[in-house]
Amino acid sequence: MVCQEGWQQKSRDGSGRFPNTFVWTTPVNIFGPDTMRSEVVVRLLEKSRPDLTVDYTIPDAVNDNAEFYCTHGLNFVMGTTGGDREALEARVRGSGVVAVIAPNMAKQIVALQAMFVYAAENFPGAFKGYRLSVEESHQKSKRDTSGTARAMVGYFNRLGIPFRVDQIEMIRDPDLQRGIGVPEEHLNGHGWHTYGLTSED
Repeated sequence: MVCQEGWQQKSRDGSGRFPNTFVWTTPVNIFGPDTMRSEVVVRLLEKSRPDLTVDYTIPDAVNDNAEFYCTHGLNFVMGTTGGDREALEARVRGSGVVAVIAPNMAKQIVALQAMFVYAAENFPGAFKGYRLSVEESHQKSKRDTSGTARAMVGYFNRLGIPFRVDQIEMIRDPDLQRGIGVPEEHLNGHGWHTYGLTSED
């Protein structure tokens, strides 16, 4: 496993390599961002070629990671939001690499978003005159605004509601999360969204 810029810890010996790490019972080596990831991956590719690379990292690493995957011919799934999305899409389209890039991987949310795309395309302005409120709660380690919430705001805009992404309320405080009903056991990993529509009358 090669850890990209999102890796925050230091290895014990300062090498950037994290020995004796396990995923379930499988030993893995984790290489931090200070190591030469290209060299590590080239050595791995000499032994075998993975069918798929899975990327859940931080927003600042999105474009650099995609460039890395495209350069090395690594098909990938990216569930990380952020970065320059237009540049990301352009780089992947010209690479020959197969990629799934989505802010949300839950099939029910993907289906909901598809319904909103349909509504926005076929009923533009249907909610003109309504006011929108958006709250999104995620674990405190999530740094950016939810990509799902940003996408939903875009759909509501096309449905006639003027609302900016910077108006989305990001909730990262566990005490506030408990107050809105996030179960204790999910505070360290959850996505909890509330969309409110208020009519003029």
